[in-house]
Amino acid sequence: MPLISLACNHCGAALEIPPDTHFVTCRFCSSQLDVQHAGNAVFTKVLEVLDQRTAAMANDLETIKRQNELERFDREWQRERERYLVRGKQGRTTVPTTTTSVMMLAVGVVAGVLWIGAATAQAAPFPVLLFGVMFVLVVIVGSLGIYVKAQTYHRRHRDYESRRQKLLEK
Repeated sequence: MPLISLACNHCGAALEIPPDTHFVTCRFCSSQLDVQHAGNAVFTKVLEVLDQRTAAMANDLETIKRQNELERFDREWQRERERYLVRGKQGRTTVPTTTTSVMMLAVGVVAGVLWIGAATAQAAPFPVLLFGVMFVLVVIVGSLGIYVKAQTYHRRHRDYESRRQKLLEK
């Protein structure tokens, strides 16, 4: 069987191979070569370079996957975060705080107690006294709601930050 003469694309050494060969290892530099047939021309390409390019592409693909996963995770957190926000008078949303709930409770209870005290001192009709009691109850329920929302938000935000950090470390 006649042999084809060609040169190693890595070190330039002369190689002789059978015509139906597609891959060969250079006996001088040990490079793995891909034998290319283009019309009447026969030449080699170093497979290491292809392996390096393939590895780089695989690495880039993993980076893109990680970025997409991180972006999806951030979008999910933003949707969840909206559930915990408190809407103010001008329609602006803010993160609930336990300080706000305690201040709301203190001011509301003091105002309600003052109302009840004034109504009692003036011998006001029962509905006026009842309004003060209802006001205090509404303030207590509202401030407890904000307190729970604040606690939940801060716990979930810590979880989000922790999980996000783990995704970044992958």
